Amino acid sequence: RLLRNDATKLGRWSQSLFDLVFLDPPYGQQLGQKAVMSAHMGGWLSPEVLIVWEENTVQTAPGGFSVVDSRQYGKSVLTFLRGG
Repeated sequence: RLLRNDATKLGRWSQSLFDLVFLDPPYGQQLGQKAVMSAHMGGWLSPEVLIVWEENTVQTAPGGFSVVDSRQYGKSVLTFLRGG
């Protein structure tokens, strides 16, 4: 299922929770942090969610999440988060 939403302003979600999320926001604009918190606060994420977040540096986990791995591929860094 594909949804076209502003990921930083998701609002409430009342359907099945997501357990896998891919983020590829514009680099260096703090939009990934906002998107993760928007999904978390809106009730979109399952407690065991895995978030794969692409940026240009390792990202810091927002409150309620933890970084479980990070890997660099060229100029891109994938940060893997758990929690929710």
